[in-house]
Amino acid sequence: MAKRKQVATEKASKPRSDRRGSEPGRHGTEAGAIAGEVAGAVVGSGAGPVGTVAGMIIGGVAGALTGKVLEDEQRRAEVNDAALDRIIGVIGGDMGVPTPVPASPGQFPGASTAPGSEPLASGAAEAISTGEGSPSGGTPRPFVADLLELIELRQSSRGPFDSHRAISPEHLGQILEAARWAPTAHNMQNFDIVVVDDRALLEALSNVHTETSRTFIEENYAQLSFSEAELKKRKTGLLASAFPPSWWTRGVTAQIEEAHAHSILGAPIKASAAVIIVVFDPRKRAPASEGDVLGMMSLGCVMQNMWLAAQALGIGFQVQSVFGAEGVEPEVKRLLAIPDPLRVAFAARLGYPPGPQKYVRVRRDIGDFAHDNGFGKPWRRSTGR
Repeated sequence: MAKRKQVATEKASKPRSDRRGSEPGRHGTEAGAIAGEVAGAVVGSGAGPVGTVAGMIIGGVAGALTGKVLEDEQRRAEVNDAALDRIIGVIGGDMGVPTPVPASPGQFPGASTAPGSEPLASGAAEAISTGEGSPSGGTPRPFVADLLELIELRQSSRGPFDSHRAISPEHLGQILEAARWAPTAHNMQNFDIVVVDDRALLEALSNVHTETSRTFIEENYAQLSFSEAELKKRKTGLLASAFPPSWWTRGVTAQIEEAHAHSILGAPIKASAAVIIVVFDPRKRAPASEGDVLGMMSLGCVMQNMWLAAQALGIGFQVQSVFGAEGVEPEVKRLLAIPDPLRVAFAARLGYPPGPQKYVRVRRDIGDFAHDNGFGKPWRRSTGR
């Protein structure tokens, strides 16, 4: 991966317009001069002095026209290359390189329009250059070589956020733009999103009463590892130490502790820079999808798109399923004027962690879940990474 990252860095650090070559006017002029000489020779060869003069005139006109055509073509190519550079910057290119582009009317700040083309998708321009989205507050974000690396860097921000740092409207707009382009079954676009960054509303949401259910405790307890060595061996689940002390010992019945560090509402919501609530209409479903499984998958795609966009911007993101829980959802809907019959699918708290978050992250190997041309034959091919 390191070698691929270095190569990608070298390529991305040099704009496509530089790699293609600049000075379109010079190239057009040279081509025009050649065309002029050819035209002059053809016309003047058989008509004496008058033909020579005519050839020079025709050649000059042909040269000018040819040069103008090539110059325009070169400039169009450079505009397209610049647009590609901006899009790649958001997906995982030069995250720390400033390339300000003025916004066009009706677009989110950061979007751009290439002359003679349709507007680029809002937020598909550069990944903001101010350093506001950087993990440490102003320093450039680390270069992300490609989308796969961005996916690997994505994490759930379970710790506290800096309550004094707001998320800019531009960054929130880019996260919403990512949601807008999420794939949904039959292009249903079966979601609405409520963005909450008003401090009074965040305070009100933090005060919504919630209880940790016995079902959650029992089913989550079965997924826990009680040491880092055990977690790395299992390759799935979480460390018990991320939960209240009564959950730390195997075989001991976990207790419900309302004011524990893993509490969803309360202080974590109050200190968030913003909370995003995704809602859906349960009366609608993807065609012939029992239980609307395809609709739920679509909402998962919306979640993933927003999460990756936040990760690219250096914004912490933690999914909050409790917002849709019995007893919590009605109060959330009341506070945010969400009408019936809409239901809360999930929420996410967003903000800037005060420092790097380090915890053990584990994943199964590809050969543990991928089967090669038939179940039971583990995938053993190289991933190239």
